[in-house]
Amino acid sequence: MQKNFKILFSLMLVTILSVSTLANSNSRPLYRFVKNDDGMYGYDNSIPINYHSNSTEQIMIPIDYTQKKEQFKATWVATISNLNIEKPQSEADFQEKYTERLDTMKTWNMNAMIFQVRPLLDAYYPSNVNPTSEFLSGAQGLDVDYDPLAYMVEKTHAYGMEYHAWLNPYRVTFAKITSPAVLAKIGLSTEQALALTIPEHIAILNQHGYLADMNFAVLNPNKVLRFEDKLFLNPGLPEVITHVVETVSEIITNYDVDGIHFDDYFYPYRVGDNYFGALNEDRSTFEQYGLTHGYTDTAEDLENWRRDNITSLVESIKTEITRHNKATNNAVQLGISPFGIWEHKINHPDGSNTPAESSQSYSRSIFADTYKWIKDDTLDYVVPQVYWSFGQAAAPYGELVRWWDQVVEESLVHLYIGHPNYKHLGNGSWDPEWMNPHEINNQLHFNQDYKNVNGSVLFSYNDIIKSTIETLPEEAKPKNTIKNESIDILLGDTFSQASLTPAKPWLSPGSIFPPAVSITETHLATLTDTQNIAPRFYLIYKGAKGESMQTITANPANIVSKVAASSNTIKVSLQLDEHAIYYASTIDKAFIESAFVKLPITAEETTPPIEETSPVNENSTITAKYKAVAYDLHANIDAQAFLQDLELSSTTPLIYSSNFEEQTDFKVAGINSITITAVPKTRNLAEINSLTTYVIEPLLIDVYIGLSDLPAGILNRMAKTPGSSEYANLPKTGESTGIALLLGGLFSIAGVILLLPRKKDAKR
Repeated sequence: MQKNFKILFSLMLVTILSVSTLANSNSRPLYRFVKNDDGMYGYDNSIPINYHSNSTEQIMIPIDYTQKKEQFKATWVATISNLNIEKPQSEADFQEKYTERLDTMKTWNMNAMIFQVRPLLDAYYPSNVNPTSEFLSGAQGLDVDYDPLAYMVEKTHAYGMEYHAWLNPYRVTFAKITSPAVLAKIGLSTEQALALTIPEHIAILNQHGYLADMNFAVLNPNKVLRFEDKLFLNPGLPEVITHVVETVSEIITNYDVDGIHFDDYFYPYRVGDNYFGALNEDRSTFEQYGLTHGYTDTAEDLENWRRDNITSLVESIKTEITRHNKATNNAVQLGISPFGIWEHKINHPDGSNTPAESSQSYSRSIFADTYKWIKDDTLDYVVPQVYWSFGQAAAPYGELVRWWDQVVEESLVHLYIGHPNYKHLGNGSWDPEWMNPHEINNQLHFNQDYKNVNGSVLFSYNDIIKSTIETLPEEAKPKNTIKNESIDILLGDTFSQASLTPAKPWLSPGSIFPPAVSITETHLATLTDTQNIAPRFYLIYKGAKGESMQTITANPANIVSKVAASSNTIKVSLQLDEHAIYYASTIDKAFIESAFVKLPITAEETTPPIEETSPVNENSTITAKYKAVAYDLHANIDAQAFLQDLELSSTTPLIYSSNFEEQTDFKVAGINSITITAVPKTRNLAEINSLTTYVIEPLLIDVYIGLSDLPAGILNRMAKTPGSSEYANLPKTGESTGIALLLGGLFSIAGVILLLPRKKDAKR
């Protein structure tokens, strides 16, 4: 995969220490939260919390919280055992329950739904691959007369959110066969149940309605393993990988989902000191597919083989999603939410500073090599379940977030953190840290200091709903009160503003253009889009007259409308203010935002539509007045301002775009090579995709970001007049400042882009 979205920088003017943290001087030190002798809780300022047990560096929590324009905000809605949504009684009941969850998430300013559509080897949707889920219909294989997934996807997009379909790849059963409820239904004793072979285990569950006839395990009992009285598919078998890939393929083919999401369940977790494999459960598979394929008969290579089995699954799913995206101009993401500890440094040099006694997911159990998947860019995002407090010595939150932040550096993988809101109730009765209502809000404040952390996901939906204190027994009231206080704190601070989901340029199916906008006398805005091949949402921003477009569109709080791109013509009701200014944009399925178009306030101001055709020919040219530009280190110029600064012109109507924002970082000095691209300003897709369309060759522009004596924000907005005193502080040719690369750029003559005739693939 090309990594042309990485930022290359040169330290030419100053020496900058490259670290993953963004220094925040307005921070406070963190101390342990304890239960005092009088039964009250509070911080003990004599016990600082450091990054880990061998660290002397104290955790610092930024006091202020600044909402980024792009930040993933979501919660998990689990269907296993109807944990986060009750079994619906009808289609109307389901729609009511699901809409209630969207309303709650909207209150939280969330922008993505992660919904469990395959809790077992089943389907929360009509499927030809898996039986209908018991958590939807009441019995596995019993169909319903509606399509919940089609409704969820459409409704979620209507709420302006992404929809991620969450699957479990291997789990056949959730309850142990030795549990009292199962034993009572199948009519066996514990001893009799434990004496069953795996095929007998599957057959009796099928006989008594636990597993449907079309369940993959029922059809293929020889492809199932057992651990701790539960069944799961054998990850070492190629047929199992094929089954899971077919499941994914069915979903992305039939539904317009934004992402495919897996959690942390691969090979089983250990249970106490009991590890899967201790009884040689998969020995025969290893002999057939491991020893015959170059693995040695050692404990080390057995673990390597198991890890490679999971990696093969993940890579196969990525391959199928990539094939689908290319074939359909789509941008489906692949995300995984692994256990929060990959490996301990004592076991692996790339591991985290966590004690060897803690669990991990790389070795001994689970066998998920998330580190490799990130470094190979197999994933589009990762949500490590950092389900611990800052003060948890076995798995300290601060150390683990810093570790994950460093791992995703230089990758295309977005990092979101999973937070354990459930622990206020689950651990509050015995762990003082979870009687601190600020714990998770502190975590989100802390995350600001790590540039690669692009979002947060809360587990789970039930835990973002307030408890009704007066109905609870007395012993449950204190921890539920803390949970409610935590919700108030989060809603009033880190979840008080909306944001957009982070853009993923490597998934974008093509260029993205703003909609055409017209206004009727009734203040009804009509957005028309016949250019974009994969739009997801249209946005409308509102700002005060006199504010710059950059200022208005940089702040997500200024978004007054976010509508799903459900058709080529969208009508949006707006209470237009003549003292305000409005801009519209398009977001594609990779969540890339287009340039902005100014909205007319009245019908009379409506701008004429873009011409339907563009007379592009072999003699057409595009001219950039400047081949190089320079900006102050803190100017924070956006892509549209950069294109305006170039003063581009052309002989035919064109729309310009660049990779300016992906390539530049206004916290780092250096020279960046920016690519300017252009496409005909046309709505005629036949012309755009014609094999004889003239392809516009990209133009490279050097952008220098640095420091000088000029006032901040003024420095070198453009090198408009060579030799002008306005730019007298620029280093001169020959000075030992290390920017000789600017010689032919900073004050050079115009650059020309030629339109050359050549064949162009109809699909990208």
